Amino acid sequence: LGYLAPSEHPRALNPHDGRLWTANNRIQGDYFLSVIGDGRYDPGARARQIRDRLYEKESHDEQSLLAIQLDDEARFLRPWKDRLLEIADRSPPPVSNELIRFVKSSSDRAVADAVGYRIVHEFRAQVISRIFGTSGSRRDARRSNVSRGLATLLPDKPYVAMSFEDVVEQLLTDRPMHWLPAEYATWDVLLTDAAKGTEETLTNDQPLSEARWGVRNRAAIRHPLATAVPALSRVLNMTDYELAGDNHMPRVQGPSSGASERLVVSPWQEERGIYHQP
Repeated sequence: LGYLAPSEHPRALNPHDGRLWTANNRIQGDYFLSVIGDGRYDPGARARQIRDRLYEKESHDEQSLLAIQLDDEARFLRPWKDRLLEIADRSPPPVSNELIRFVKSSSDRAVADAVGYRIVHEFRAQVISRIFGTSGSRRDARRSNVSRGLATLLPDKPYVAMSFEDVVEQLLTDRPMHWLPAEYATWDVLLTDAAKGTEETLTNDQPLSEARWGVRNRAAIRHPLATAVPALSRVLNMTDYELAGDNHMPRVQGPSSGASERLVVSPWQEERGIYHQP
């Protein structure tokens, strides 16, 4: 972030509340979007969480801003947690009491030991997979049938690539029958099948208690030379630690992608600055 006094740049505008934020979210539309282009924007959940954290205090220091960057609260998955618990509350429940207990106790943060977080994360992927035939990742968004269809129908027209989250939210709210996959009688049946599939997937080769988020979210940072010469991997590759964090939250962190660095520094107080780099 930078600041220019209005006298230095007549078009510079300083936000009245002194806060600026962005996190790969879309910040322009209409004409400006067509000029900038679409590099596949994030849905905006991470930016919103950063914004909300910035407004929790009147002023911030280096440590409080670092705490925002390390925030692993799973606000993005709250609606999915509620949907899963609603399905699980039916009689007879389609999932085990153990799964319900984990969801209620450990799904609010993407920490390495959280079984509940991994359950809700998997449930979202199972639902999206049943609707679109994909996992809901950014790469899948470009490869999906809907995106390919738009590109075919509108070859010369700019458009924003489909966000699975936007579409799924509307589908699960409106529940149009013409969007329901043919193998399901109702949307509730689809959600129930996704809940069952979640437990089956996570207990396929382990007890549910061992399906911690960190088991899935392990660092996989590989040196290019180690790929060409595997014998060098022990000295070149980084340790495969279990990681907290995920997409769609400030602590964006996955096996082979995430924040390239974290930097907090105040002008003329550089000695108090903080810098993280893998």
